[in-house]
Amino acid sequence: MKKNEEYRKLGRDLSKGKILNLFLISFIFSVVVSTVVGIGSPFAPTIDQNTFEVINPGNTGLYQLFNLIGVMLSGYVLFGMTKAYIGLTKNEQPIIEDSLLSGIKNQPVRAPLLNLTQSFFLAFWTLLFVIPGIIKSYSYALSYYLIVEDNLISPINAITKSRKLMDGHKLDLFMLDLGYLGWYLLSLFTFGTLLIWVIPWHQTARTLFFVDAVQPTTR
Repeated sequence: MKKNEEYRKLGRDLSKGKILNLFLISFIFSVVVSTVVGIGSPFAPTIDQNTFEVINPGNTGLYQLFNLIGVMLSGYVLFGMTKAYIGLTKNEQPIIEDSLLSGIKNQPVRAPLLNLTQSFFLAFWTLLFVIPGIIKSYSYALSYYLIVEDNLISPINAITKSRKLMDGHKLDLFMLDLGYLGWYLLSLFTFGTLLIWVIPWHQTARTLFFVDAVQPTTR
């Protein structure tokens, strides 16, 4: 295991010259998902903010359907981005088309189902209290890494395996994330522009952490 400072430095070094491709991949994904969710938003019920009474019931069925499609599409986003960052740790250049289509090509069912399953579990734990939800998000942090590396693993098994492999590593990953808090706060003063660099640095460091801390135990 490396020190967090080493992961952060490696994250910056490995993402050099690859920021534009990572930004374009993320941007295209965001536009697609936002468009789908946006199409469904007019069907949302309108509620009076003062009395909490339903002013216009809208069409809850269609509204939830588009939200569900958005969650499923986000599964392909997470798969494609995870695959891109795994390639980045091997000093590979992210290929836009490959990243955008990799989830559909490699895991057309499991990638969206994993996000749907994770979202359900995290919503359940968050309803109990915020802290359990945060802890579980770190327990499940390895799920997409596992599903990218193993074409046969099921969503439930990926979540279960992630939970087991992250035992003893959750605090380490939290401390790694905490080191980027200053960068995220600083990005507020650049109207989010700084995030174009900060997110790749952070996600590359996270993936390096996963490779060092977890992958050797899976061999």
